[in-house]
Order: sequence, then structure tokens, then C-alpha cells
Amino acid sequence: EALEAGMKSVALLLCLALCFSGVVAGGKRTLVVYDSVDVRSTHSTFFSQLEELGHKLTYATADADVAKLNQYGEYMYDNLVLFAPSETQLSSALTLESILQFIDDGNNVLVAADNDVGEATRAVAAECGIVLEDGAVYDHVNYDTKLDDGYHAVVAAKNVNKNSKITGNTEGPVLFRGIGQKFRNDEGLHFKIVSGSATTFSSVNGEAKEGSSSFGKNVVMVSALQARNNARVTVSGSLEMFSDRYFAAGVSSANGEKVAKSGNEALSKNIILWTFGGRGLLRQSNVHFHKEGESARPYELRIKDDIEFSLDVEEFDGEKWVPFAGKDMQVEFVMLDPYVRAFLVPNGKGKMAVSFKVPDHYGVFQFKINYFREGYGSLVVAEQITVRPFRHNEYERYIKSAYPYYASVFLLMSGFFVFSFFFIHTGEKAKAE
Repeated sequence: EALEAGMKSVALLLCLALCFSGVVAGGKRTLVVYDSVDVRSTHSTFFSQLEELGHKLTYATADADVAKLNQYGEYMYDNLVLFAPSETQLSSALTLESILQFIDDGNNVLVAADNDVGEATRAVAAECGIVLEDGAVYDHVNYDTKLDDGYHAVVAAKNVNKNSKITGNTEGPVLFRGIGQKFRNDEGLHFKIVSGSATTFSSVNGEAKEGSSSFGKNVVMVSALQARNNARVTVSGSLEMFSDRYFAAGVSSANGEKVAKSGNEALSKNIILWTFGGRGLLRQSNVHFHKEGESARPYELRIKDDIEFSLDVEEFDGEKWVPFAGKDMQVEFVMLDPYVRAFLVPNGKGKMAVSFKVPDHYGVFQFKINYFREGYGSLVVAEQITVRPFRHNEYERYIKSAYPYYASVFLLMSGFFVFSFFFIHTGEKAKAE
């Protein structure tokens, strides 16, 4: 009986482990950290969006020691929403190092700042390569006349990223009141989601200075980091842009433009989808290559072989995995440097293939794919193969490039015959005379 009870306990633990692993795979466990409990009421629509998209939310204040991302070597959450812009220091359980490790391990973070941003939020953004500026963002032309308090700091931003994987079908100006940001380096990992127009500027005292780097379209309001490990970090310079007030508000711009409803709610939902891995993910399978006329994967290749390389690529559209239809994916045949670089051709069913000839160099090569595009998760493939030269019995009987040498041999033989003939016969006649 004791043995039977023990086996039942083990079976129960296995079932619980499977259930837990399924939750992890879904990536819907989200920790929300805020600096004031009032955020739950002022931003209730935003949290409802998260719940409608299947996220299981856990709320905690920034100074609560229960806000642990990692416990006993396992992550308790897949995503982090950091809505604590005023905090100068987070709790001992939620340190800068733990957040960075959380990102390094492939998890996702959404950060919102404000005009009075504290050092905690600045540090998280800075470690992700995004510098939060001082002051505020202003626009004396494209500001909302109803929500503005006279400083022209409620900007009706119209420059929204057009990538459908990131912003979806967001329409209408986005209301924004907060601070600007800029990228610390240009590694191709950051991109703008919302940026300023020609009349937008970022300033401490509300005055525009000519030649400033934070002027016009250089003013970044919402940006994102797309890491090489597929972790995603979105940083907004405004917490208020996610509020119920801005979601429901219409837009009455000082330039005369009027819209019944702002684009904040639609943009918020699309940011959630992209940031937390609900869109733009790629996966590959069935990587295969073979010689033309064959189907088996070879142990090695020979120089000048005609080969075909193929793989299946799928994209997650938010609900299911569908065939990827991109036409800009390339495969390289590399030995230190690429000897062949070719575009993969999709067949509409997820399979991508290309045919090419093995270069006239032997050694250890790799088929390499390093696909990294804005809005998509990175896709990296590396398959190694040995390329050998021709064996002694695989060369052509007569090589075309050697025809001149063949001709020179026969010419030499013919010349020697002619010379010998004349030497013999003309020499005898000379002696006789």
C-alpha cells in the first residue's frame, strides 16, 4: 500500500509538472509592478486588454518584497510590466540585476516612464541601450487643445511605425504626455514605435533649441529593443498614454485636425501583442540538403556538386503557427567567408528552398541563415558539411582547359618528325655532292 501511494504521488507530481510546463510555454504569466495602487483604476482598460489576451496577472507594488521574478531557480513569470516611473529604487526582490537576467534569459518587459522619472526606470532603460531624457516633449502645432494645460505638452503624435507586426492596424493620432528618449548606440537592435513630427522637440524648459538632437523626427516617444535571443523590451516615455482617459479621449489638434477617438487603445493592444510574444515569432524545422537527383542527406559533398537546400519556416500570428511567406531570407555557404549567398524561395506552404553549385574550394563549410528583421524574432540556422576535391578517378578523361597542352605535345612530335625527315634526307644529298 505504501508503494502504491508513493506511485500515485509521483504520478500527481508529474501531472502538475506537465501543467506547469504548459503555462511556461504559453508565456502568459505576467507580473505588474506599479508605484501606486491608483494605477489599477486609472489604467483598468490596459489591464483588461492583458487579461483578454490570456495573461494571468499578478500585481505588486514596487517596494514589495514578494515581487520575485525567480524563485528556486525557476522563473515565476514570463513577462514584466514596470509601471513605477517615480521609484528611485525597487524592492530587494526586484533588483536591476534580476531584471537584466530576466531579459538575458529570453523574457519580455514593458516599461513606462513619466516626466518625474526615477533612477530605477532610468537604469533599466539605460541597460537596454535607451537613454531617457530630462524635461518633456512639446509640440506647438500638433498638440491636443482639450487635454493640454497650456504648455503644449499633450502631443498628438502621428508618426507611428507602419510595421503591421508591431503596431497592427493602429489609426488616428496617439496622445502622448511624457519624456523623450534616444538610443545609446546603433546596433540595429532598437527601433522607433512612436516618434515626433517636424515641429516636435524635447526640452527641459519648454524652449526649442536649433541643432538639438532631440528635435523633429529624432524625438523618440516609444521605442523597442529586439534582442538577439528573441527577448523584447518596449519603453514608453509616457505612462499616461496607457490610461483610460487617453484611451477614451478624442483628438482636437491645434492644427485643426479632429478625430473622434485617439489611437492609444489600438496601439496599446498591439504593443502588448508584440512585446509579449503574441506576434512576429518564427520557428524552423526540417532543415535538409541533398544532391540534385537524390533525396538522402549526404555525408559529404564534392566540389562543383549541384545541391538543393531547404527548410520549413513558420510564423506565429497570435493564434496559431502559419507558413512564413517572406521573400528576403538568405542562406550562405560559408567557410570563414561566404562563398555562396542566395535567396530562399517560398512555396506558399512554409517550405523555402534554393539550388546552387558547390564552389571550387574544399574544406569544412556551413549552411548559415541569420534572419533578423524589424518586428520578427531572429532565426538562426547552422549546418556543417565537409566538401572534398575530386578523387583521381573522377576527373574527366580530357580536360578542356588542357587542350592547348595536348596540342603542344602533338605539335612537338610533328615538328620532331619533320625535322628528322629533312635532316636525314637533305644531309645525305649534301655529302654526295
